[in-house]
This record gives sequence, C-alpha cells and structure tokens, in this order.
Amino acid sequence: MRNIKYRKPEELERIDMDWLEQIPSDWSRFRAKVMFIQSGKKGNKELTLLSATQNEGVVPKDTLEGVVQVKEDADLTKFKTVHVGDFVISLRSFQGGFEMSDFEGVITPAYTVFRARETICHRYFKKLFKHDGMISKLNSLTVGIREGKNIQFEDFANMIIPIPPQIEQRRIAAFLDLKIVRFDSLIDKKERLIEKLEEAKKSLIREVITDGLPSNNGNHDWRSGRVGVHFRIFGGGTPPTEKLSYWDGLIPWVSSKDMKFDYITDSQDHITESAIRNSAAKKVPIGAMLLVMRSGILRNKIPVAINRIEVTINQDLKAFIRAGEILPEFLVRFIQGYENQLLLDWRMQGATVESLNLDKIKKTQLRFPDINTQKEILDWICKKTAQFDIAISKNKKLVEKYLSARQSLISEAVTGKIDLRDWELNDESGREEETA
Repeated sequence: MRNIKYRKPEELERIDMDWLEQIPSDWSRFRAKVMFIQSGKKGNKELTLLSATQNEGVVPKDTLEGVVQVKEDADLTKFKTVHVGDFVISLRSFQGGFEMSDFEGVITPAYTVFRARETICHRYFKKLFKHDGMISKLNSLTVGIREGKNIQFEDFANMIIPIPPQIEQRRIAAFLDLKIVRFDSLIDKKERLIEKLEEAKKSLIREVITDGLPSNNGNHDWRSGRVGVHFRIFGGGTPPTEKLSYWDGLIPWVSSKDMKFDYITDSQDHITESAIRNSAAKKVPIGAMLLVMRSGILRNKIPVAINRIEVTINQDLKAFIRAGEILPEFLVRFIQGYENQLLLDWRMQGATVESLNLDKIKKTQLRFPDINTQKEILDWICKKTAQFDIAISKNKKLVEKYLSARQSLISEAVTGKIDLRDWELNDESGREEETA
C-alpha cells in the first residue's frame, strides 16, 4: 500500500510463537494471562443487556434486528458484568475472534468476560484479537460440536501474545482507525449497490412468477396449491464427528455454508456410505430443492438451491422432492421473489437460533401454471437475471478484495511489520481511557 513504511528485516526478531513468526525486537511478549484476567462478576449498576457480534463488537441487544431477546422477567442481576473496554469470548469467537465492549451492561452467562490487569490501549488489542493467525490458533484449541466450538479462557490465557510499547499501541490503533474507515466506506458503497441489484432481481422474478409471461396471456388459467401437497419433505443429519473415517468419503454433505448459489454441484464436506448407514443423513436425489431451515443467515435471507448431483444434507436443511405439479425450481423462484415477505411469514418466534416454521411452509399457497409454462417462465427468468447475477458477482468479489486488503493491513500493523514509530498522534486519535 502506498505511503506506508515497513520495518527493515533486521529490526524484526524471530520468535517461538506458532501463530506468529516475528515481531519487532523492541516489543515484549507474554502469556495472555499476564495481561488479562477472567471476570465472573455478575450484575451492574447499568443493567443494559448486551450481545457479542462479529461485525459490531459488543452492543446493546435491543439494537440488533432478528436477534432473540430474553424474557421480560429475566433477572439481569445474575448475568455477567461487562464494563467499557472489557473483552468477550462468544460461541462464535472461533470464527471471528474476541469482541470488545464500548458499553456498560450485562451479558449472558454463556459468554466469557475478561479484562486487562493493567493499563493498555484497548483499541490495539481489539484489533489484535481479530488477527487471522491468532483465530486459527484458538480454533485448534477449541472444544465442542462441529459448527459451534467453545474457546476456553484457559487456552487463550496460556497463549503468548505480542505486547508493543504503550505509545506504539496507541499509534497502531490510531493508524488503523484512520485507514479502516476508508476501507469500510468502499465496502459499504459496494454492499449497498449489491442490495439494490438483488432487490431489482427479486422484483423481476416476483412479477413473472405472479403474473406469468405476457406471451402466455397472464395467469388466468393457473391453479393454486399448497407446498406440502406438491412436495415430499425430509431433513438430514450429521454423522458422528469423532468418527474421522465417516468424513473421508466422496458423497457431498451439504450444510448452510454451501448454500450460496442457485445450484449445488459440490460441498465443502464429504461423507462415506458407512456414515449414511450409521446416522440420520439421507441421500437426496438430483433435482430437489434444498432449503436452509435453521441458521443465523435467516435474519435477512432464505438460502435455497437445486442440487444438480446426488447429495446428503445436515439437520439444518430440508429437501423438497417433487410429488405433484410444481417444479422444484419454480418453488425456488417463488421463494426468491417473495423472500422479504416469506421471512416474516415463516420465521419462528422465540427460537434461540433463527429458524423457519415447517408447518407454515407446508401450508403456503402459491399459484402455478402447467409444467410446460413453468419451464418457459424459468427459462425467461434465467435469461433476464443473468446480467444481474454477473453484476452482483463482480461486486461481491470487489467486497472480498477490500475485506482481504483490510484484514492484511490490520495484521501487518498489529504485529509490527508496519513501522509506526514516527506516526504522529493528534489529540483526537490518541485519546482513550487507558485504565486497567
């Protein structure tokens, strides 16, 4: 990156740290427990209920959309204390690192709270705890189920972490605050453009799925039917993860992380025939509709896809096999066109994790034409939405590029590769309550 000064190789010292190869020779390094201590204190004068998020840090829970709130009569005095500058280990820290709080309040006892033993620049450590290498190291130490791993404070406490001089901590934090806002502005513009493109695509799909093609004289002879009548629906399962031999096969095992495209042609995980015989996993024939039923992504999106190969699915998905006169892909397009409304209609209330109500899905009525007309409509949609898909894909790649560059900048700064010893702190950029 232009106008950024890097330290000379001779100013860096090789270290015995398996997630970091070198740090500046004038930096210290200690086990995390020397700098941080776990807190089990409960209650707070300020009983604001907080929640840990990967994108926004620790924030008041009532500011988050689509997040399940606690019961009104919950005794918040029994929840864990969180002070400004405290760090939180959540159930998703294995994906995105630790979160820092800018708020006073309390948080669910399921989370781990820790704080500095001495004066530090909190904003420096906030960024250090998002370092990819550190997250990977913590991931190797986690315990728990395959997609919900718990990081123990003791494992983090025994990790060796870099400790820059305090003035340099402040410089690094100020530098990153300045640079990151520029990346965030670029990312925000692209994400807003993607949102507009996706809404335009939905509108186009919704119109033709509802009214038909002009060349077919509208929808006057269409019939109406319930989803549950026209499809056979079943779920999947997860083979025992401790049986490594089950996960060394060739059969695709689809989970929510694979549901990013309209068509499934492979998956990240694969299982064996033996895994299917000894678990709830079932084979899904080619041409079914796969629908994510339980995932955090259901806050704002309903992932659906058609499998073009035989697959198995996990318990958070359902397979819809044609059993009537509606093509699975016609149902996919119906869901895509009416996604915003269906999220409101189908989402379960009070669920711990965002989930869809299968009974409501089965009872959903949709109008549909004969099979040949359905195929004509699907072909028309495919042709008309191709340009939208190209534009959306192009901008998503740019967002990924910006995010990667942003993360690289953070990593190089918090580990001392970028030389900020001469970075000038002004009153605003260097200001922070630096208390233990």
